[in-house]
Amino acid sequence: PNLKIGNVVPDFTLSCVDGQEHKLSDFRGTKVMLCFYRFSFCPICSYSISKLMGNYKKLAWASRLKVIMVFYTDLDFLKKGLTDDDAPIPRLSNTNVYPFLALADPDGSVGSIFQTKSKGFISHGIDFGRDFRTLTRAHRSFCSMFSATSWREEFKFPASTSMLPSEFLINEDGVLVDVLRAEKVIESMAHDMDRIVRFLLLGAKIPSLRGPKVFSGAR
Repeated sequence: PNLKIGNVVPDFTLSCVDGQEHKLSDFRGTKVMLCFYRFSFCPICSYSISKLMGNYKKLAWASRLKVIMVFYTDLDFLKKGLTDDDAPIPRLSNTNVYPFLALADPDGSVGSIFQTKSKGFISHGIDFGRDFRTLTRAHRSFCSMFSATSWREEFKFPASTSMLPSEFLINEDGVLVDVLRAEKVIESMAHDMDRIVRFLLLGAKIPSLRGPKVFSGAR
């Protein structure tokens, strides 16, 4: 069945980098932002994550929001992606201590349950070309966006490369309040903080006659 706003979200169990298992239902009673990203060394996802972390620090009430990030990778690569010196997430975020819980979804099964979208290789390439200048400026060079580890991770989890990010805002009762199903990898709810702020303050989605607002280009 389609997951719609107003539905109770499905439960799942995944492990974090220290091997501890976490259930989504463990966070009932807390507002949750559940994010699905590609592999942990993805240079495009790392850009969106750095934007989210920058905005997270600006929210005086951010402690009321539990951010959970699910990566289409295994625990070994996830740990490297969060701690290695050449990994793009810590490099762009200027830290290896994160205000979010990172979980590994090595077979993509949880992403499938939440109906994440995918996109073909050519379409991804076109999007990458359009956002190339923004990404190279953030990473400081084209070469720094990729490493031997990133290529190994991408080769091991090829299905992750077609995946598009999705972000879900879930209230204290486990009910889906708002969702962004990105149309391109660089899209992120972090670029539309009004949606997160309204969710934190009112537990509601911003109404729109034209449907949810999504980020349509790099800034």
